[in-house]
Amino acid sequence: MDKLKIINKVMDKLAKKKVKDKLPGGEGDGRPDSDFDAKQLAKGISIEMEHTDDMDLSKEISKDHLVENSNYYVLLEEMEKNF
Repeated sequence: MDKLKIINKVMDKLAKKKVKDKLPGGEGDGRPDSDFDAKQLAKGISIEMEHTDDMDLSKEISKDHLVENSNYYVLLEEMEKNF
């Protein structure tokens, strides 16, 4: 199973449970997963998991970035390719 499918399964489970806000004050606070493009959110979680082993925290960070720019992870990927 590829990484994106695994993350999507985990995201489905996370969406069904109430998670305590780990980074209060973030732009994504209180926003449901449905406010975000599912592929972008999954990509964000995968990328943020490079920095933490906490899936809930990486999801929260991803949402914060995606509120700032809905193409955040596309742009990040492009930037890293050109770096």
